[in-house]
Amino acid sequence: PPEPAAPETRGTAAKYAALGLGGIAESSHIPALRLLQDQDWPFEVSALCDAREERLRLFQPLFPSAALYTS
Repeated sequence: PPEPAAPETRGTAAKYAALGLGGIAESSHIPALRLLQDQDWPFEVSALCDAREERLRLFQPLFPSAALYTS
């Protein structure tokens, strides 16, 4: 497969909101977002939402600029 484009040529930053921070988010979505962060992809996690406040507290340090919602 072709190599991904260099971060500086990828265009405008995308915004992402994680709705539900359960097992799938923890095992798939959050690790994928962390990988993108590590590779300097232009995106922002703008919101985290989960009915359980403890899940928000768990993931908030990974995305400190994200707004937090419980409903």
